[in-house]
Amino acid sequence: MFPKTAPVEAPGKNKVKKDTTSGYIKPSESEILKWRKAGPLGKLHNIVVFIRCSPQRMQRFKEISEKKGLLRDNDTRWNSKYYMTARAIELADQIDYFCSKEKDLKLDSLSDQDWAELKKVCNFLESFADATKATEGHAHTIDRTLPIMDFLLGKFEAARIEYGSDAFMAPCIEAGWAKLDAYYTLTERSSAYVAAIVLSPHRKWHYFDVAWEGHPEWIDSSKTAVERLWKSRYAPFAKTAESPAHVLVDKPPVRNSFLAWEDEQEDFELPAQFDEYQNYISAPRMKVKDVRKWWLEDTQQTLYPNLSKMALDLLSIPAMSAEPERLFSDTKITLQDRRNRLGISIIEAIECIKSWSNSHKVAWVDDVGLTLDTAIIEEDEQVSSNIMSLI
Repeated sequence: MFPKTAPVEAPGKNKVKKDTTSGYIKPSESEILKWRKAGPLGKLHNIVVFIRCSPQRMQRFKEISEKKGLLRDNDTRWNSKYYMTARAIELADQIDYFCSKEKDLKLDSLSDQDWAELKKVCNFLESFADATKATEGHAHTIDRTLPIMDFLLGKFEAARIEYGSDAFMAPCIEAGWAKLDAYYTLTERSSAYVAAIVLSPHRKWHYFDVAWEGHPEWIDSSKTAVERLWKSRYAPFAKTAESPAHVLVDKPPVRNSFLAWEDEQEDFELPAQFDEYQNYISAPRMKVKDVRKWWLEDTQQTLYPNLSKMALDLLSIPAMSAEPERLFSDTKITLQDRRNRLGISIIEAIECIKSWSNSHKVAWVDDVGLTLDTAIIEEDEQVSSNIMSLI
């Protein structure tokens, strides 16, 4: 839909030039023309690039915009076109004034109609920015992937009706809808996306009964896929009546005869054909604050020892790649000049421990077996840093 935003240096007449007064790279004439042909958003891109490629022009613009600068879009920063457009709309009067004083921006000056189109684009792209924020960080997992896509598809469907006859918006909406629909279809390759939602006790299959109401065949095939995943990788081959009470929960040592008698009174039996998945699905939905903590509770660990493992495996997968990429980028801090011969397994161990230390409450044990209380580590950051330095 739009040309690549990052200028690429290539041989010949299209080679990018440098602003001799600033040393900043500026786009070639052919690149400027390509963006201009893309419509209001392309012309705005040219304006932003023109201003930002020179410190002098940036300073002059900030003098009329209360020190606020323009934001530039690119191909790697999520929602960059939304943020560029939103800031431009906020500074529309200043941009118009600046363009009127620069002859090089005469062909890229934005008309009232152009600004109206940009407001439409900004309003539509806001939903994508909200969706991105709702899936950022280590707290959000793939149980949000399909709901986010359903949310955005709903926005596309509404926009197809609202902008069906709009010469500028209609083709953009159709192109975006086709791309999102293609990615939605690709989620069928893995049952993990559906299973993660089903294993959220406040949703279960109710979510799909509503979201896929017009496609019962999707629900049926997904139920088959999730059950296949459960039986092939997590369900025990021979389920005994006593196993739920003993698989994951270790009983404390018996201290006296009364405690032994009490344990015997609390023992219970489940049907020989007890199926954790079916029992979970048939139970009423419930609202929980933290799904992973819910699966880690003793009740779920005891009743669903195998299903809880499946749930925690799936609900540990991030909703987007940002968190793993952030962890990967942090590795360069570990690989300093004096530690550049660390092996792969050691680097992996260090990064895992750093991640656990930052994200979870962990009890550390030193070389002589002394357990360090979690609260002490949280209160004394120096202790934690000293431990990390020894790894």
